[in-house]
Amino acid sequence: MCVFPNGTWLENIAVRPNGNLLVTLVNVPEVWEVDPSARTAHLLHRFASSRQATGIAEIRTDVFAIASDSFIHILDLTATPAAPTLLATIQDTTLNGLTFAPAPANSSSAGTLLASDSSGGVIWRIDPDPGPADPSSHFGIALWDASMHPVPGARRSGALIGVNGVRYDPATQHVHYVNLPRLLYCRVRVDPGGGAAAVGPPF
Repeated sequence: MCVFPNGTWLENIAVRPNGNLLVTLVNVPEVWEVDPSARTAHLLHRFASSRQATGIAEIRTDVFAIASDSFIHILDLTATPAAPTLLATIQDTTLNGLTFAPAPANSSSAGTLLASDSSGGVIWRIDPDPGPADPSSHFGIALWDASMHPVPGARRSGALIGVNGVRYDPATQHVHYVNLPRLLYCRVRVDPGGGAAAVGPPF
């Protein structure tokens, strides 16, 4: 479909409504768009203040959240130009996986964005539509457990690595996550209308 240069580290993929792929890169802080039919790729954005781009999740139709280091940006591909805007800065973190938990149909919430923090060993919740609120008040720790903790000595790019990939399954209301250094695949049931708070233990 598409060949990147040797040494490129493709991290995560999201699919646009038109079928194109959005790909984050770890070796450079970039997001690329791949057209599978034309077998071409072009750079969408480079995050100049970051070392890497990691998680990506669609929060509305053709609107994506992207994690890079301690930052989360929103990339609205329905807008012209499609320039990312900063949603949150969560200090002293290594944000990695990203997933979106839609709010229940009877809720006024915009849903909850969940980001794994590999060095902190927790999963953060972020309000994707905070409005005029204090920038530090629309995020907090949603999930934490020993199964998410880093393993001493397990590092990538200098950072300790614990919980990594994370995905929300709306059919079962479970958050699935992995911790590669601990060889763990876990899931925990959450309340999508309550900031994705856990309603049971991980297993």
